[in-house]
Amino acid sequence: MSAYDDRPWLAQYGERPAHLRVEHGTAMDMFDAAVRAAPDDPAVHYFGTTTTWSELDRASDALATLLIARGFRAGDR
Repeated sequence: MSAYDDRPWLAQYGERPAHLRVEHGTAMDMFDAAVRAAPDDPAVHYFGTTTTWSELDRASDALATLLIARGFRAGDR
């Protein structure tokens, strides 16, 4: 068994696998870094409106708060 059995994408790298530096541990870490780095920059353009990173952060916090208030817990779908 080789590394390619578990990770078939490695075969696409050629002779040497690419060495990538992972900057963020999770998607939430990446999102939080984007909010900190540029809170007033556009995050989403949709149907003629623009939402900034800080607005998106507040909206996602509000949604999470609502879901918790309605009984959702970690692992619920």
